[in-house]
Amino acid sequence: MRLVLLSGVSGSGKSVALKALEDAGFFCVDNLPADLIGALADYAMSRGEPRVAISADARSRESLGRLPDIVAKERARGNDVRVIFLDANDESLVRRFSETRRPHPLARDGQALPDAIAEERGVLAWLAEIGQRIDTSILTPAQLRGSAWADCETMESATARHVPTPRSAEDAILMLGYSPELPVLPASCLVPKAR
Repeated sequence: MRLVLLSGVSGSGKSVALKALEDAGFFCVDNLPADLIGALADYAMSRGEPRVAISADARSRESLGRLPDIVAKERARGNDVRVIFLDANDESLVRRFSETRRPHPLARDGQALPDAIAEERGVLAWLAEIGQRIDTSILTPAQLRGSAWADCETMESATARHVPTPRSAEDAILMLGYSPELPVLPASCLVPKAR
């Protein structure tokens, strides 16, 4: 079974990505505490679900610390587990929250939005390091839906800032041709850079 664990900072596009995965045929569950991932995997296997996507975020911070053990256990059971971490810069997050007029899930009464974002980054910092980090700062919801999410097979190639070691001369040339500050651009083969 393919198991995608989707996380990231609030406002980075987790809901959009999860809906796109659902449209692509994944059995999806939003905001599931990490402690219930094993039970959900059992349930999905009993139903014969070949692909499952689960979203978890800082609201279930009490159980997120157990995620590495849960991932290891699911991989030991033979499941293909991928951890995807969606991120965006603070400016984009503030803009998105102001556009939707929704409160930040960790914001307390009177807490400024940038402070809530910083708190969430602190809670999720370690998770960004164990997952595949994708920067959605300049992506629109339509671009995020239309990018690699439609086919989870291509998620491995959708990297941002984490540049793999080149396996060939062609890989090295491609790596040199892209700035590490650029997020994933779904339909771009060539990103010109002028100085």
